[in-house]
Amino acid sequence: MRREDEFNYMLGTLLKDLPDSVRGAVRGSIYAITSKKGIKDAKEYIIKKKEDGTIDEKMEKNLIDLIYSYSKYRN
Repeated sequence: MRREDEFNYMLGTLLKDLPDSVRGAVRGSIYAITSKKGIKDAKEYIIKKKEDGTIDEKMEKNLIDLIYSYSKYRN
């Protein structure tokens, strides 16, 4: 559980520059998609948000790096 809390905290830190009106929705969506569907779907969502203009390229890279750094690789 601690690892999930760390991920959620880091996610919030990366998204702090977004307007309040979209920050919660983007944060919740990334967290839910990452935990329920997986990092591939979360990466696609993040790319879509960059294409929409919601996040910039730097934030996109940082978010993708974050989801990969907190992922678990299983055989």
